[in-house]
Amino acid sequence: MFIILVPTLAILANGQSQSSCLVQKRIEAKQNTAIEDSPFSVQQHQCIDNYVQEVRQVLPHYDLSDRRFGGLSRASATRAPILGAGFGTTATRSLAVFARQFGLKVHHYDAEAPSWLELDKHLTRPCGETSYLNEIDFQHILLEEEHDLLLDTPMAEFFLDFYAASPQSKVLLTHRDPQDWAEKRSQFKNNLPLPLQSPCEFTLDNISTADAAKLFTAHEKLVRCMVPPEKLLEINVFEPQTLNTTSVAMFLGAPAPEHYVPFPRISGKGVTRTSEDPEDADAPHDKQKKISLCITGQIRRLELRTKINRLILPLMAGGARVEVLLVLDPRNNTAFIHRGAGERIGNFTIMEGPYQSLSDTVDAFPSGVSVVFDPFMAQDFPIDPRYAAGMALNQTAALEGALERARSHVRQWEAMQRCWELMNNLILPDVAIRLRDDDAILETFELPDSFGVHAPSCADCNGLNDKGAIVLGTGNMLGYFTMPLQFMRFAFDSLVDVQRQRTNVPLNPESVLLNSMMLAQVPVQRLGPNEAPILPAKFLTDGDQAHLCYFQNYNFRPCIRQEIWTYLSSAGKSIYDDADPSELKFLCESNVPPPTGGWPVQSLP
Repeated sequence: MFIILVPTLAILANGQSQSSCLVQKRIEAKQNTAIEDSPFSVQQHQCIDNYVQEVRQVLPHYDLSDRRFGGLSRASATRAPILGAGFGTTATRSLAVFARQFGLKVHHYDAEAPSWLELDKHLTRPCGETSYLNEIDFQHILLEEEHDLLLDTPMAEFFLDFYAASPQSKVLLTHRDPQDWAEKRSQFKNNLPLPLQSPCEFTLDNISTADAAKLFTAHEKLVRCMVPPEKLLEINVFEPQTLNTTSVAMFLGAPAPEHYVPFPRISGKGVTRTSEDPEDADAPHDKQKKISLCITGQIRRLELRTKINRLILPLMAGGARVEVLLVLDPRNNTAFIHRGAGERIGNFTIMEGPYQSLSDTVDAFPSGVSVVFDPFMAQDFPIDPRYAAGMALNQTAALEGALERARSHVRQWEAMQRCWELMNNLILPDVAIRLRDDDAILETFELPDSFGVHAPSCADCNGLNDKGAIVLGTGNMLGYFTMPLQFMRFAFDSLVDVQRQRTNVPLNPESVLLNSMMLAQVPVQRLGPNEAPILPAKFLTDGDQAHLCYFQNYNFRPCIRQEIWTYLSSAGKSIYDDADPSELKFLCESNVPPPTGGWPVQSLP
């Protein structure tokens, strides 16, 4: 019996072993088939398994076993857009603005695009029902609008699906401290989805911020595990000392910029592409006026103190959402057409401003204002020789000097067109303000509320003051910011014809601006000194102190209302012409320290 029993046990043991092997082989065959049908490798599937195990520490029933990542799509071999794997509230909007500065077509959360809107609805499906995602063509969604970069919700939540649809894509992971992210994200009133792959109806309201941070961390581990290091770039804009925007630009496919481009600072209640953006859910979009302030010119003669204290801060205090676009030439060969740096006027010397680069301005702006830094160098388009000849005739100046002035005018109009391009990268504002680098704001003022271009009535030089303007109406913004360059380049004869109808004076920058508005049928209104207290200024030093000094001659005297003129004449510095001591050249604010000492507010009546 014993002899018989042992073989029987042995046979049973062998039978069980063979059966187990068969079962194991069937399981492995099933897994291998799934892997063979997947664009992901065995190692990447292990990354997904590890991710699921980490998520189950927070959500015990989380499961991705029925998912066919990429849905109905097949891996694309034609286009491979860059995928943004970071969740919202990791500065994805700032990244979108930065990429658009380099000409990339960027998709950022858009509640109006049909395919994305449909996918967005899947974020709140009942948990346990994820197989329906297998019937979605993620490649079609990814490629239908031919974007270069895709960011934010629902990109991050369906990262595995989009990466399966385009496994050749580079991946950009926007990062921030997980706990900071969870606390910031939980402040929004929207019931935002959990930071999960293939999320379901559970939202951040259902878990603690500590658990949300764990899920956030698990997602980032998944991305790092899935994406080869040479195709992955991580950025953390909340630690600016670690951020190299040149590397970001090159990763995006842009050539290395000649001058450093500071990363945009897009406020949480600042600029969005749509009022449905969950990153900005608490901003009262319907009530807040959106204002874009574009500053053009040269970094080395930039005046910011009065612009911030007498324009930006009052606008924000009044509830406006303010975005600043710095479209400034970053080169160190600053060109002053009228009196250059180093030139002396009596005991005073003209000096450059306090900023040597756009990076110097990053910390100058108050919290809550959005800022885009754009080191802009004009292309210097050809100038019709008739324009320079008219400038020389108009001012009895040498043609060479007139050509230099004409070139500076065209650069100004190029920069204005760049303003329009950058505004289009954001959401078009209710009000657009354009100021020159050297413009100073004499006092706070109310913005006009009628459509059209509103410019100071002074210093119009038989045209329209070109130092600054306030523009209302999208079509009017397009006309103001783009038409002067277009007419100068492609329809100069039209400018000449309008000028002949108006006056026998040759064209100058002010008349080019006015004639362009007339040709583009943009209404123009002129504002008095109390309605638009904008005046160009220079920094002058007497050796011990630096002063902010306002131009004063027959053109600019009407730009200052009498009370301020009287105040500055008594409390500030008055600088007269060397050749004619009776001719006032500048009125200066007093007690303005040198640039190294900062620029405190100087009160005016």
